[in-house]
Amino acid sequence: MGNQIAASTCDCLSGTNMRETLGCSNMDIILSAEDKGNKFNRCKRYSAMCSQSSLVNANKCMEVKGLPEHTDPDCQCEGGTCFKFNLKRRLREICCRAVEVCKFARLC
Repeated sequence: MGNQIAASTCDCLSGTNMRETLGCSNMDIILSAEDKGNKFNRCKRYSAMCSQSSLVNANKCMEVKGLPEHTDPDCQCEGGTCFKFNLKRRLREICCRAVEVCKFARLC
């Protein structure tokens, strides 16, 4: 997947491809009050943590008002790869939380 989670559309966030790729199918993610209250920042933060060091400019991407579009150059991933396969459990939880918070933020 070439876009980070925060820049994904509702179709992508709600589809099975991303959830299966990240290993979220068996995870029950419950959003906290903090996740819901700061939905844009939390979406971008979890998404950046999931993509780790592959973002072109994580700091500028975090400064985008609202949520980034998939065309935002600072929020793209270097080499077109935002995710690694076979994620360790803790990182997988962060990625899956990013999907859920971003779905909430985008009103999917």
